[in-house]
Amino acid sequence: MQNKTTYYQFILDASGSMSNCRHETLQNLNLHLKTIQNLQNEFPEQIFKVSLTLFNTRLSQKWQYKSPLDIQPLPLDNYNPDGSTALLDAIGTQIHEIQHKFGDQMESDEATVVMVILTDGEENSSRFYDFPFISKTIKSLEKTGKWTFSFLGTDIDAFHVGEMLSIKRENTMQFDKREMGRTFNHLNNSLKNYSFNKQMGQLNDDFLNPTEENI
Repeated sequence: MQNKTTYYQFILDASGSMSNCRHETLQNLNLHLKTIQNLQNEFPEQIFKVSLTLFNTRLSQKWQYKSPLDIQPLPLDNYNPDGSTALLDAIGTQIHEIQHKFGDQMESDEATVVMVILTDGEENSSRFYDFPFISKTIKSLEKTGKWTFSFLGTDIDAFHVGEMLSIKRENTMQFDKREMGRTFNHLNNSLKNYSFNKQMGQLNDDFLNPTEENI
């Protein structure tokens, strides 16, 4: 297979309002990492490069374009929610960096990007990016067929925010924090389905709607 690399970028809210689900979020994030590690073993022909960006008022890179087999679970003391919500800066910065470093691989059909955003707060502190720019960028990148964006929102109107970001409704989930485990299970199945389809030479646009027979 030619297009065998997937840059998997997870953008996770670490603002103060996430403190009431800190343990559940981290536990499920680490289980999600285990799923990606299992997928790397199940599909050895594929190359997974995983990044984790935490954001509040600032951005913090925890994993950066690493093989999942080289990543250790994130310790609890590495996830300490506080501060405000620079959602747009987190998205825009990571898009820009991936484009700058790996854009040629997307253009030559060697790689794809899966970006997943999880937040419980409305944008309130970004300094470098705004909704119109991010919306236009996401719409343009998804048209290439090499980028997929998903938005997971809790305690907000996720579908409204997703629409403002130009993220497809079928790739948007609204959930209760008490459903964190269920939400990550759905995400795990979605990534399994994406990997299965990629192995078959297919790229599915509806990332968060896995086909049951493939998971």
